Amino acid sequence: MGNNYINVTGEIVNNGDTPIEIGNIAAATFGADGNIATANYANALISYLNPGASGPFCVSMDIPAEGAENITDFTIYTDVEVGDQEDAYSVTYLGERNYYDSDGYFHLVGELLNDSDVNLNLALIAGIYDADGNVLDASRLSMLPISSLAPGESITYDFDYWNPMNNVENIFDIADSYTVQVDLGWTWDSSTVYVDINTTDDSNEFDEFWGATFTGKVENNSGENLEGAVVIVNIYDPETGELLATGYTSLYDEIPNGETADYELTISVEDGFDISAVNYTIIAKGELP
Repeated sequence: MGNNYINVTGEIVNNGDTPIEIGNIAAATFGADGNIATANYANALISYLNPGASGPFCVSMDIPAEGAENITDFTIYTDVEVGDQEDAYSVTYLGERNYYDSDGYFHLVGELLNDSDVNLNLALIAGIYDADGNVLDASRLSMLPISSLAPGESITYDFDYWNPMNNVENIFDIADSYTVQVDLGWTWDSSTVYVDINTTDDSNEFDEFWGATFTGKVENNSGENLEGAVVIVNIYDPETGELLATGYTSLYDEIPNGETADYELTISVEDGFDISAVNYTIIAKGELP
């Protein structure tokens, strides 16, 4: 249990010989009298599993007004059906790092490389485990900063929505390992095309309350009108090259060729962050019609 939540976590395992599609997972808790105390759907789960594969899930429920002392049992419900065989895509994980930001929220950041031969719209699921292999928490990214990652291209990501990791006291002390995996049920060959574009008038400032804020303009120097753009900022350790934090913002308005558009994004960083002691990159991608 967390400060205000009851959490049911675990792994769903495909122990059959056909792929399965997971429509949803739900959980309910019960009091000693057998009546339902709380219920909810999963806030993070994997949607597809090949035979022998597994993935973490987490169901979080508000503690009832009368408290959780009388809750004695729980039940997990699954909505699962036989699925079609999905294409397997090759990606390489280039490393992860975890931290708590100055507001006490947990982040698992990393970078991956598209090793396949097609543009990918990727969804990811992450799990945190204790030393016995029990799931402590799970988090999902239904999409990455760009919805079409080209072959040979890498992208950073930030799992920044967790529940037990943010609300259960001392849970980090028993966290032992993590997993990051592609959710094949929400990953596909994408027809969207991005092009590299420039940024200008870039500036940044750090505030202990808000975090690291980056502002500037994207410049459409692509030679074509753009449907929108994405700006990604990656912060690195200058000595090791390790990714420390990452963030992005999406610009949804059309940007005519030769025109500019303002961007602003804020990255939540850990206590003691010194923006003058890190390296960072600003990457801008324009979406073609």
